[in-house]
Amino acid sequence: GDFDARVPVPLGREAELEQLRGALERVADGGSATVLVVAAPGTGKSRLVAEFLDHVTVPAWKTRVRAGAGSSLEPLAGLARTAIGESDPGAVERRLVARGSSAARSRVLAGEMTGLAASSGTSAGEAAERDARLAAWVEALDGLAGEGPVIWVIEDVHWAGGDLLAFLDRATRTPAPHGRLVIATARPGILERLADWALEERDVRRQVIDLPALAPAKAAELVARLVGGALPADLVAAIGERSDGNPLFIEELLRSWVSVGTLARDSTGWRLVDAPDRRARCRDHRRRRAVADAELVDEVAEVEDDIDVVT
Repeated sequence: GDFDARVPVPLGREAELEQLRGALERVADGGSATVLVVAAPGTGKSRLVAEFLDHVTVPAWKTRVRAGAGSSLEPLAGLARTAIGESDPGAVERRLVARGSSAARSRVLAGEMTGLAASSGTSAGEAAERDARLAAWVEALDGLAGEGPVIWVIEDVHWAGGDLLAFLDRATRTPAPHGRLVIATARPGILERLADWALEERDVRRQVIDLPALAPAKAAELVARLVGGALPADLVAAIGERSDGNPLFIEELLRSWVSVGTLARDSTGWRLVDAPDRRARCRDHRRRRAVADAELVDEVAEVEDDIDVVT
């Protein structure tokens, strides 16, 4: 059989979870903050955010930037669709009025939101037009959020275009009446495109969490949580070292061993078994298994080939 489930706790991430909790506390009574979680693929950005969201009662609106998407505005359209829900334009307008916007302004904002939600465009406009539109989108989303703080989660912003990065900057600089925390995830290198984030003295509204790889002890703990004590200590150490403490690499490696029979589970738990044709079968497993990032497949293969299983 396969693993019972994903490991529920992001091992070794207690400090980062506390940073996210602190950011939410700072906006609980109003204001804005943006936390950028930066890490290499597979290090656990999404898992960290999911664990944080599992333990808060604040509503979270989630969207993702996809590489090669036809519309660069799609991530923002996703936020708009979540905010609007099943409301028609008239209902959106009435909701904004109920939150304090004038009738005239609510009509403008409702039009912007419904237009964005249906957008398949590639640009928010030029210069002044774009700035006004981004400001309206932030204002409308805040107006639709309700009477308490809200969390926006935008994943994979390393794929984002200029409009989305400008939107993030606008949201960070714009106070939200009832509080707004934006959590964005990205791969290393994103700060090269965000000049204001690279300053040594960052605004308190901007925070970067550099998510490190798992320390050797935490990598060993992850292996134990997944397959118990099935692997000898030297093999566990080799997995942690060759994977550079990348949790997704570790899970995918062990999952491939389960698939090809190197690891098997019986009534007593997991055990390591002899599998003479392990390498060939693992290669076949990688071809069959759908992994979101092609680079990850190649790197798992390199890790796998570096480790000799001794039974």
